[in-house]
Amino acid sequence: MIDRVLALLEILAANGPAMTLAELARRVELPKSTALRLLAVLQRHRFVERESSTGDYRLGLKLFELGSQAAAQFDFGDRAQPYLDRLMSSTGESVFLSVLDGADVRGEPLDCGHFIPEEAPEALADRLLAFFGDTAIR
Repeated sequence: MIDRVLALLEILAANGPAMTLAELARRVELPKSTALRLLAVLQRHRFVERESSTGDYRLGLKLFELGSQAAAQFDFGDRAQPYLDRLMSSTGESVFLSVLDGADVRGEPLDCGHFIPEEAPEALADRLLAFFGDTAIR
């Protein structure tokens, strides 16, 4: 059942900002009554909210709070900054820190004084996946 709850959240994240109970139930392949019960628990804990005008469901602020707390626990940028500064100085190239998360690359350019093209994270993802192959997304 936890898989279904997480699927509800992922579907809302990917297809929001808001969705009906019927659409959510259909996408998770649950009876509407089961989806309603799961959404009620998520709503009680602020993981989802219901729009008062339509009754549609959307992601709740609790997810933002948890995400912010999780991001604060990763101090990759602070740890990596001296190395990135040295790398930038020695190569004269722009540098940025990203983390491979499955098939996605997460991260923001650090302030290294250079412009980072918008397509850089996607290009990096392609290179990392080419280098690591299928083992990178397991």
